[in-house]
Amino acid sequence: VFATPMEATSLLVVQPDSHVVSKYGLRADAEDGGAPPRYAAWQMAANISASCLLQDSDGTNSILALGLASGTVLLWDLQIDMCREVLKRHEKAVSALAVHRHKYLIAGGADGRVHIYDLAAGPSLNPQLIAVRSDLTAPVQDLACLRDAALAVARDGKGILALYDLARSALLGRLALGSGDRDDRAPAAAAASCRTAWTGKRDRSCRRRGRRLGLIHISEPPRRRG
Repeated sequence: VFATPMEATSLLVVQPDSHVVSKYGLRADAEDGGAPPRYAAWQMAANISASCLLQDSDGTNSILALGLASGTVLLWDLQIDMCREVLKRHEKAVSALAVHRHKYLIAGGADGRVHIYDLAAGPSLNPQLIAVRSDLTAPVQDLACLRDAALAVARDGKGILALYDLARSALLGRLALGSGDRDDRAPAAAAASCRTAWTGKRDRSCRRRGRRLGLIHISEPPRRRG
């Protein structure tokens, strides 16, 4: 469920594993307990398997990203209620979506791949695929971006956590969490584990990130003495 920005005059309802996105009105004069009117409903070509909202800082531009079971990602402009872009990249269903500051869009698929898009700044939406990462071997189950840094975390069905630097389209490290069974505590467990464990190449970029960033503290590999 997504509310439109600014005055929040409408509500978008995305039903998982269905073809339909519905738009409802939020009227100030509506009676308490009354059902909001449905303004529109859009039928997609395949089941919706993932969704996220792309919104700039002042709320003037809002895009609803929809991942489909066909492997397609649709970018739906909420101002004009039309599809702006169709990204046909994944070989299997899009299983997770995330966005960082209306700048990067990250799409994870059932094929285990993570696609990173650069969303061009300005009023014209022009997404560019800048990386296809194949660091995970199981379907991507979760994606999350840090608020204050251009970093993203992906978790697959085997419990492997991958950390990406979006600006460089680079893998910073991986962490094995064990079973990939769905658990609402998994993000918190992953954040706690990242405070003390780290795999990956050591370089200056990683050392600069060896501090608490949002919920995750990326530990620097221990230095060798002598």
